[in-house]
Formats: sequence, C-alpha cells, structure tokens
Amino acid sequence: MLLPPKIPGFTLIRRLGGGAITSVFEAREEESGSPCAVKLIRPDFEDQEMARQLLRREARIGLSLRHPNIVRVTQAQ
Repeated sequence: MLLPPKIPGFTLIRRLGGGAITSVFEAREEESGSPCAVKLIRPDFEDQEMARQLLRREARIGLSLRHPNIVRVTQAQ
C-alpha cells in the first residue's frame, strides 16, 4: 500500500508499518479530530477471508482489554 486508501470517517496520514497480512496507518478521526491508528488488511494478501477472521479475532481481544498502559481499541464498521 503506497498511498493510504480512503476510509469513511478517517483521514489516513501515513503508513506506520505492518506485516505480511496488515498495514497500520497514522490517522485522524474526522468527527472528533482525535489522532488514531487504523489497521487494514493488505489488498495483496492472498487469503482475504482468513485475514478478516484473524483481524476480527484480534479486535475482539483488543476490545476486551482495559489498562492505562494499553492503547484503546475501537472497531469501525
């Protein structure tokens, strides 16, 4: 992903990093103006369904965690 894709409700600023399955972007939530990070499945990853399942699992785990030293996870639809 060279250019950040368009995601409704977010302005993607730049790619921060990623791996074989996902890329993470620095972003800003348009409604609140809050800085955030957006994790997206790489479009060139072969098994998109498996990637969606893994990302959903990661999101469920992240949504269940609450600690002052852990970044807050939200899930956009």
